[in-house]
Amino acid sequence: MNKRKKIIAIMIVIAVVLLVGLFGYGIWKKYAAKETAKENTEEYEDESYITYKGKRYEYNYHLKNMLFIGVDKSQEMTETEVGQGGQADTLILLSMDRENKTTTLLQIPRDAMTDIDIYDMNGEYLSTERGQISLQYAYGDGKKKSCRMMMTSVSELLYEIPIDSYLALGVDGIADITNLMGGVTLTVPEDYTDIDPAFKAGETIVLAGEQAEKYVRYRDVNVSGSNTQRMERQAQFMEALARQMQGKDTGWYRQLLEGAKEYITMDLSVDEMERMKSYEMKETIEKVPGEVKQGEEHDEFIVDNEKLRDLVIKLFYKPVE
Repeated sequence: MNKRKKIIAIMIVIAVVLLVGLFGYGIWKKYAAKETAKENTEEYEDESYITYKGKRYEYNYHLKNMLFIGVDKSQEMTETEVGQGGQADTLILLSMDRENKTTTLLQIPRDAMTDIDIYDMNGEYLSTERGQISLQYAYGDGKKKSCRMMMTSVSELLYEIPIDSYLALGVDGIADITNLMGGVTLTVPEDYTDIDPAFKAGETIVLAGEQAEKYVRYRDVNVSGSNTQRMERQAQFMEALARQMQGKDTGWYRQLLEGAKEYITMDLSVDEMERMKSYEMKETIEKVPGEVKQGEEHDEFIVDNEKLRDLVIKLFYKPVE
């Protein structure tokens, strides 16, 4: 079992690796609101087929897609007013191919610039504006509505590929889960002593509680591009967590999820998650292409729409001979 396959086990715990929603449609529609070059003509023949760069493709109906949302909220996940539910600090799309029994991870930067639907305190729609994709979560109720809104925003960013289900984890859930596990052991790959004195390069440490949260969550908002380094730490943490979860049964997962249930919102059952264990994780973790630029107030990840179209075709479509 390779390292990426191990990620599946971990994602099951902190809110990860499973996708089992009802998947019954797949389409590629032209997303007119997106600022994207028009040189490459795309013909939308029906709900299943497209012609892109002179080649014909069909949506891969064997896929089921689940969105993992790491929520930047240090309280229990409860329904709340608009603006009080936190933001989507981590976004990972898990795409499971039922035919090949493989799972692909696609990371979406929290700072990716896209269209955000704005709502007032009563939940009434006001306007659509350009903003970081992470903000869309805050315009919901902090639970199911926020998750559904994030599913829509990510789907639209990815040219409306269907997303079937979601799993959201509040930041405090990281501390609870690592405490329940007795800590997560890993070797610090580079010097992170600016985050915590214990995070020395080459040191093998046991992360639990607030220290684990720090390792996964911290970034210096005053340093442009700091989210990229944080995403790398998150991937390393998940791999380390996976190594400690091998051979665990459904009852163990249930107990772990029960211990952190106040910080989790999902539309999946534990049994559905359990069925994911037979899938092999692909070694390459895909990332939405683009570059970080300094905005007026915060970092802005500017998506390379042409490269993103190519990536979406590669991951979610198959050529028609």
